[in-house]
Amino acid sequence: MTENSETTGTESSARDRADLIKVAAVQMEPKISQKKENLEKLLNFIDEASSAGARLIVFPECALTGYVFQNQTETAEVAETVPGPSTDIFAKEAKQKDVYIVVGMIEIYGLSFYNVAVLFGPEGFIGKYRKMHPWFAAESQWPVTFGDSDQGYPVFETGLGQIGMMVCYDAWVPEPARILALNGADIIAFPTNAVGVPAGIACPDHILQTRALENHVWVVAADRIGTERGVPFAGRSQIIDVYGDVMVEASEDKEEIIYADISPSAATRDKMLVPDLPASDLWWIRRPDTYSKITSDK
Repeated sequence: MTENSETTGTESSARDRADLIKVAAVQMEPKISQKKENLEKLLNFIDEASSAGARLIVFPECALTGYVFQNQTETAEVAETVPGPSTDIFAKEAKQKDVYIVVGMIEIYGLSFYNVAVLFGPEGFIGKYRKMHPWFAAESQWPVTFGDSDQGYPVFETGLGQIGMMVCYDAWVPEPARILALNGADIIAFPTNAVGVPAGIACPDHILQTRALENHVWVVAADRIGTERGVPFAGRSQIIDVYGDVMVEASEDKEEIIYADISPSAATRDKMLVPDLPASDLWWIRRPDTYSKITSDK
């Protein structure tokens, strides 16, 4: 069903460590509103990736539901509580297979819908992240609510290291990834639906590498493929190392799983861009006292 890609990665010393783990980004084509069929496909991909030795498996944004909804009625038909029926299934899979899984879906909470990434592990449901930054070309039609400042950008302690999540348009501003890194994230799992037009293609071309480099974190980015209600998607899922180098990249138009071996601790043992050169430490050079303009509304 899929084409698998593997990489030995770069030869940097950051990866010559004992804590190497295999991570996977699943590139797929969800079908809008066909939640049962999408769920079956997701479970098949989990079987395949876990059998290949992946310990972390990341799926695209709204992989369970599709994305280009036209109204609230369509959205309500596929939205679920988190935890809820589908998340219970993923939690069971993660326990049985001793893996960590990140799935994109639509959450209903009260009267609001959220575009969420949900993290599961051997212990079951771990936590969720609500997308903070809207791509209103599509999401204004749902209508979707975006995460509030009380929830913020959580980082979850796991058996693989510290995992944070962003969703798609969150990457287009630098602050979310920086906050996740400041909160100790080793890995940023990134479900996305990057569109196949010049603006969307900038994400795999430039943006994700920059977020990885400027924060010295691993990025596991899973994009979807296909065209949904006239919206084309870019594919090109990527796994990126802490120096911003793309370790492996998927095709533009095929369902496939890509894999890479990463060392989570390389992200947190220091933030030096040049090994053993303290002056190159990204955190040491920070000047938060000069950054107030970033959070000012004036």
